[in-house]
Amino acid sequence: MGAERSKRESRPKPKLVLERLPLDESAALFILDSADSVFLSLVPGLSKEELNQRIQRVNTLVRKSFERSAGLAFNETSPSTITAFEFNFLSYVYFKAFSDILVEKKVNFGPFRMALENKLGDKIVKIISTAPSKERDPDNAVINSTSSTLRKKMTLALENVDRLMQDFRNKGLIAVSERSQISEEQVADWSEDLSDLQFSLAIDGDCTMNAQVLLQEQGIRLYPDYVRLAVASCIRNTLSGLPLTVTSDEYYLDTDYNSDPDKFEAKQVLLNIVIGTGM
Repeated sequence: MGAERSKRESRPKPKLVLERLPLDESAALFILDSADSVFLSLVPGLSKEELNQRIQRVNTLVRKSFERSAGLAFNETSPSTITAFEFNFLSYVYFKAFSDILVEKKVNFGPFRMALENKLGDKIVKIISTAPSKERDPDNAVINSTSSTLRKKMTLALENVDRLMQDFRNKGLIAVSERSQISEEQVADWSEDLSDLQFSLAIDGDCTMNAQVLLQEQGIRLYPDYVRLAVASCIRNTLSGLPLTVTSDEYYLDTDYNSDPDKFEAKQVLLNIVIGTGM
């Protein structure tokens, strides 16, 4: 591979990414409040005061290092406002405090994480969405699982995901996203239970990506991947009543070409979504 690279006239040009729009402060603060309330609801015996103390403790310990690494200072004069940098920092602080509490209280992490991600994802969709999603037929508690119905519902689910990603961009939480194409044949195979349906979302400019990466580098498995949680929730809600499973993972990519792995710098979040019929 090195020999082939040396034959190239020049390295590929860096990917040009749109600037994020100004952060919607109210949406960002609502997301943090939702993470706070969902966590409290799932940890028996944990008081709001105790949680706030733990969050403040982490805040005090890491604030200066965040400011130095970013070359930025926090706004001390107007605590009711929040920038993208501060939202990333506070997301780190909240989830680091959450993790510390879970370890101390010896919470069964697997079921806890699933419950938190589902509940927080539902709340984020309500916060972010500017228009109602196209929903299932309200009169049917369990939807007919015929192939044609499944194909129709999947079309609605993908439309809702596209709308949600635009809402994330409009609120300044991401810069841009791109969904992989899904062929009619893939949807047909999925609807007939011949295969799972898989697609990806490439997200540039996720303003909490640094917090996500840092927490994972520290061995913490609960992190503020708000977009992934919202996308999974959007799909589940649209396809509610159908026997299906929705799994999601994220990968961090450096979109600039570099042959030196030591110079890797995460710039893009790639979400991988897999929908199985479960039938």
